[in-house]
Amino acid sequence: MLALPLGAVAQRIGGELTGGDPDQPIDAVAALEGAGPRAIAPLLDEALWGEAAGSRAGALLVRRARVGLERAQIASAEPRRALGLLIELFRPPLVWRRGRHATAVVDPAAEVAADAYLGAYCVVEAGAQVGRASQIEAGSFLGAGVAIGARCRIGPHAVILADCQLDDDVVVAPGAVVGAAGFGYWRDEGGQWQAVASIGRVRLERGAELGANSCVDRATVGVTRVGPGSKVDNLVQIGHNVQLGRDTLLCAQVGLAGSVRVEDGAQLGGQVGVGDHLTIGRNARVAGGSGVLRSVPCGTTVGGYPAIDQRRWLRNSAIAGRLERLAREVAALRRAAAESASAAASAGAAGDYNDKDVTKDADD
Repeated sequence: MLALPLGAVAQRIGGELTGGDPDQPIDAVAALEGAGPRAIAPLLDEALWGEAAGSRAGALLVRRARVGLERAQIASAEPRRALGLLIELFRPPLVWRRGRHATAVVDPAAEVAADAYLGAYCVVEAGAQVGRASQIEAGSFLGAGVAIGARCRIGPHAVILADCQLDDDVVVAPGAVVGAAGFGYWRDEGGQWQAVASIGRVRLERGAELGANSCVDRATVGVTRVGPGSKVDNLVQIGHNVQLGRDTLLCAQVGLAGSVRVEDGAQLGGQVGVGDHLTIGRNARVAGGSGVLRSVPCGTTVGGYPAIDQRRWLRNSAIAGRLERLAREVAALRRAAAESASAAASAGAAGDYNDKDVTKDADD
């Protein structure tokens, strides 16, 4: 097991060590409640500071060091980046296996690299290619003509359907489906729905990652593309002919309708829905739960349903939280205005009556 001095760990992750012994050996990352004296515990939520005193952790990873805390602290202006580097330092190395399980079913016309791994009950159909060192886990399916690059990791029960392509270093998590037919239909003369056939394919480019139980539909014609370095969370739906650029980020339960373009560096929060043929511009961001009904310009941040500029959405949300009180106030003002108008009308009527009496007396 790797052990490093605390001071060296702080230096490796770009943090600043406060307190503690820089020579203290560290060999793990652990949760606050379970950490021992040789572990670093992340404390990124300041609401948990009260629990820090009772922890046995050798050091804490924090956003800002706290004065008076009798504990070594590594402060980082980018704590999530620091946590990622910290975990990389101490996590067990990935296991790369080779060979075939006895129950793997491989068509004679498939090409599998000698150092690749095929797990139990996986299926590789005719014309499929599996690149060097790629790991195809138990129960996975590779359809006819599928091309898997080098060092790919295909999780248990993942499905890669015919003619789809995965470039090098792609990760497909358990249960994901790549290359199912797109959702497109037309009505015939009798009013019945008829499917539009999907004769295109899917390409996952170098370093792309696809989360568990997510789906990437094949193109109607052409290619549905997930760009290099893009990260797709669990339970995401990517429709036919979608084009994801480089290093895009899609959180859980995002749904992209057909022919959506998500340009380089764009980020979509959880449960975002995007209408068909729209574009999410380069480095744009969409807040979780939003519904995108028109294209989002490059570099902007939007939110809400329908999605609008985030600052405007936040102002509107704040106003919406006060609507009930405002409605009561408006109702009270209306009642007061009605009462005032009624009182004025009554006073006016009384005045008219008195004037008439005076005129009558004068005439008499």
